[in-house]
Amino acid sequence: MEEKTEMKWGAPPPAVPKSNLHAPKAAAMRERPGEWGEVGTYGSESSAASMARTIRTGQVAAWKPAGAFEATSRGCVVYARYVGESDE
Repeated sequence: MEEKTEMKWGAPPPAVPKSNLHAPKAAAMRERPGEWGEVGTYGSESSAASMARTIRTGQVAAWKPAGAFEATSRGCVVYARYVGESDE
């Protein structure tokens, strides 16, 4: 017997740039330099570690320049803090 699959049709929703998702958290951390804050919970430990690296290296506009934020992950949760921009 042939099984029928219901198909949903329609265009995907517009993409939300990562910088738009992270900008409010990065801005809040800039207002409280040196204080650790929770960035978010991710689906896996490797995703959390990857996001922490993205923050440290400033790969998303909200977290630029590279080195302005420290970031780490504990399990699936990412934490970051603003440490200031280098004068170099």
